[in-house]
Amino acid sequence: MDGMDWFRTVCAGSDNGNSSDFMKKARALVQLFSKSHAKTEELKEVQKKSSVHAPNDTPVSVLADVVTRWWSTHESICRLIHLKTALGTMVCKGKLDASRNLSEEEWTILEAVKVHCALSYAISSRTN
Repeated sequence: MDGMDWFRTVCAGSDNGNSSDFMKKARALVQLFSKSHAKTEELKEVQKKSSVHAPNDTPVSVLADVVTRWWSTHESICRLIHLKTALGTMVCKGKLDASRNLSEEEWTILEAVKVHCALSYAISSRTN
């Protein structure tokens, strides 16, 4: 199994269409914000008030991926990782159910997938 096959199996789903549990949960989290303007505004407000957020940075929302476009999945993962602190703050403030957020283990896996995606892209770019 090469890097892209691994990525498709883990993130996009295998031939039977089942993606990994952590990706289902990550996509459900993205969908929650994508479908709710109010939740998106709460997320942006938390970012504005965060000590991690630089004053000149524009608050951002989640990015939905397109399963057949693996790089969009990478970008969606990167955005979620960027929002990890803000999402945790929302949980602490009762604005997001903790069960909707990723566990520390799931965040760690997401970080690893992000790195793998970047490496796979770099390798495939050099061989093409």
